[in-house]
Amino acid sequence: KTFPCCWGLHVSIPKQEYTVNKGEDVELICNFNPAVPIANNFLLTWDAYPDVTGAPLKTVASYFLNSPVDIAPNYEGRASLEVNVERKTSTLRLTGVTMKDSRHYQCSVKISGDDEGTTELSHLGLPAPPSPPICRIQGKVEYYHDINLTCMSEEGSPKPVYTWTTFSVENIPRQFPPKTTQKDGVLSLYNISRETSGFFICTSKNSIAVASCNVTLAVVPGEIFKTDGRFRCLSLKARTHRDEFRPRYSQTFNASSLKKGHECECAHRLEKRHASKRHFEKPPRVRFLV
Repeated sequence: KTFPCCWGLHVSIPKQEYTVNKGEDVELICNFNPAVPIANNFLLTWDAYPDVTGAPLKTVASYFLNSPVDIAPNYEGRASLEVNVERKTSTLRLTGVTMKDSRHYQCSVKISGDDEGTTELSHLGLPAPPSPPICRIQGKVEYYHDINLTCMSEEGSPKPVYTWTTFSVENIPRQFPPKTTQKDGVLSLYNISRETSGFFICTSKNSIAVASCNVTLAVVPGEIFKTDGRFRCLSLKARTHRDEFRPRYSQTFNASSLKKGHECECAHRLEKRHASKRHFEKPPRVRFLV
């Protein structure tokens, strides 16, 4: 017994990868082959994939049979759409492309009375070197704090890969402290101390070129606060396993007793308790200008 073969609308993009340079023009071509004659209800749409996965598609241009082409506001003046129903082809033209245009594009066709399965994808890539990355510090650069060093290039195609390296204050290459992690340009440092101080360099690299930025880290023992005209040096608290650091005392200065431009110094002892042992440690002195 022979069964009839049933098929529906088929959409195809002959070239699924386009590579152009920044500022050039590009034409994306889409072919469609309907299973039923095209009457009145025919809709062809080009959509751009969003920057965030799962977000809605962004319409670039659309065409409804016997109606003018509709260009989305964000693409007006630099996008045009041609649809030839007889030849069953569509051409989306983008002029002066930028890095923001580097993404996947989807061609969709809907015909009344035809089956589903009417989309096809193409990717537009703009090879470009990474732009100079920007390095930033997130968090307080003080003893026993956790901080992040971030590195990001705003442009670059293919997408840059970020790598951090570090040097001591004597400019000697070294390993990262224990528990350090780095992912997608974010270097996470935990329980930092004076030994964490040094130079941190981030490289942003793709198949076109390499760029870099750097951070100089100077970890200090504490913070100085000014409250009600008085300067106070606060000790730090940190808990590591059974070790506990507690403030022994702090020194307070009257602002009226200090002259402008005078260099002040305050320090305090830390009492360290561990099991049955007790002794005192003095941290580095903190200096500041009034």
